[in-house]
Amino acid sequence: MKKIVFAVVFAFISSFALSAQESAPEEVVTAFKAKYPKAKKVEWVKTGDSQWQAEFEMSEREVEVVFDEAGTWLGTNTEVDVKKAPEAVRKAVAEKYKNYAVTEVNMVEIANGEVMYKFELDNGDGEIETMFHSDGRIVTQGNDMEEVEDMEEESEE
Repeated sequence: MKKIVFAVVFAFISSFALSAQESAPEEVVTAFKAKYPKAKKVEWVKTGDSQWQAEFEMSEREVEVVFDEAGTWLGTNTEVDVKKAPEAVRKAVAEKYKNYAVTEVNMVEIANGEVMYKFELDNGDGEIETMFHSDGRIVTQGNDMEEVEDMEEESEE
């Protein structure tokens, strides 16, 4: 379970390091169009050896979707208003990060049906990202993906 979460989160974040637009395989594009028929201005990036990420806007929100090379949907990351996060998550953020301002919130849906919320928080000295389960439990926290990668390695041991 943790491996799936980290793979999807890592794919979303690692895609920003790659700037060239690529062409996704036909199976991936077909699956994408079936799931998001109204998506416009789609940009594709290959993330890792066997995953493809589409970036686009939908309802004036940034959306990132990850598929494997066979066209299997792995996850979706959608920018949302903080009010869309469950009350338990908002409460956990307010309690644990009193001195931080919320700069961005993303709803992360993964193929197993789990929905999580990634908060980008800033206290004036720096920004951190924290991922929460829908019930308010922290999945990951840290300044960058190095902590997520370390946690992924630990979960494999």
